[in-house]
Amino acid sequence: RQQQTMDYTTVTLNPFGSANYINATAFSGSVKLSNSYVTALVDSNKGLVQLTNAQDGTTSPITHNYYWYCPMSNENGEQASGAYILRPCTPDAMPTAFTNSFSSLSIVGPVCSEVRSFVDVANNIHQTIRLCGNDRHLTIQTGIGEIQPGTEGKEVVMKIQTNIASDSTWYTDSQALEMQQRVRNSRPNYPYTVTEPVASNFFPCNQWTYITSSNATLAVVGDVSRAVASLADGELEFLIIRRDLYDDGRGVGQALNESIRVITTSRVYLGGKATDVITDARVGAVLHTHPFTQLYAQSEETINPVSNAKRLLRKKLFTANATLTSKDSSLLPQNAFLHTRQLLDANTLLVRLQHIFAVGESDLATPVTIDLASILPASALTGAATITNVVEYDINGVTTLDDINRMRRTYTTCAADGTTSETPTKFTPALDGQKVTLNPMDLRTFKITIQWK
Repeated sequence: RQQQTMDYTTVTLNPFGSANYINATAFSGSVKLSNSYVTALVDSNKGLVQLTNAQDGTTSPITHNYYWYCPMSNENGEQASGAYILRPCTPDAMPTAFTNSFSSLSIVGPVCSEVRSFVDVANNIHQTIRLCGNDRHLTIQTGIGEIQPGTEGKEVVMKIQTNIASDSTWYTDSQALEMQQRVRNSRPNYPYTVTEPVASNFFPCNQWTYITSSNATLAVVGDVSRAVASLADGELEFLIIRRDLYDDGRGVGQALNESIRVITTSRVYLGGKATDVITDARVGAVLHTHPFTQLYAQSEETINPVSNAKRLLRKKLFTANATLTSKDSSLLPQNAFLHTRQLLDANTLLVRLQHIFAVGESDLATPVTIDLASILPASALTGAATITNVVEYDINGVTTLDDINRMRRTYTTCAADGTTSETPTKFTPALDGQKVTLNPMDLRTFKITIQWK
């Protein structure tokens, strides 16, 4: 048996403090993180340098760094950067990199391998680049702060740079739903004069964003809402933390000075076919945001009186942590998501089902039919309850769909030969017993009456 020696050192702990130790190895040069889907090359002094999709061979040089813009002050009557306004100190300001120091440790484990790096000691910036099991993405966890604001303040951004020819275009989600096209220095519905080339190109990103070309697509899924820009082709730039020293005069009455430490996670997908990357990012976003069925359970007293045995069975039934979006799930198909499953009373269940894809963005952006009985019990409890009635409601679960009077329009289509035809507005198909069909972007709400056995 090979003998190993570990050296210990003394540390000082505050009351209720703790210290964690890991078996990490300092390294110089580069280290490779790889699984069946992703290969990443990480340099000890530069961080991430190359990313490859191991399935289709798509590869790109890639960098992941941290910068800051100086925010505009309110001196001389200028509009200051603040809670409602993002504005660098000059309209075309170039960001300054955090490059005070860089050191890395490599950690190899049975499930995950990662590289941990200190990027900037003074501002306590560190990052962990991690690849686990059969993940189709590379995880980048970032810790920033407390940022030292200096005399001007700092707008801190995280920038990912690749060689993807994105043609001044990137896409951001709208409330994690339909993707919105963004074009640098442009607006889709009115003439636009560029006066703030940095600030005017940041757009809200609730969940994920991507850039694409004819042969490569890069998607980034975040854990919180961020602003994102693409100020050069192949780049995505995320606003992470803001230390502004002046109020922007828009109603808050104080500067947006975030003197805290921020920890945020980004999941990076790369592939050659845009629809494949979008599929992985969409499904991955749901899995990471809602890894289990969501339950807003009422207290046991709410569903009394029932026998103790039924109460325990009901509790077990509606707290089963069944993953609903994995490919091998017998509960729901991959393009459907159980948004809500709430027991309103002893025999009424509120259910919301959502199609997670938009039209045309994936091979899974097709109608899907779901039997509502499949979302009641986990497989071990099949037969514990049966459905006796299903009524569809508006998204709030207040008004039945039959009681909603929507304006119905018809559209006139003119053919090349001069003939015209009228097409009525397409509506979601009616409920077929216990089966519901979800079209892309559908979010449908039902109240289900169940009978316990």
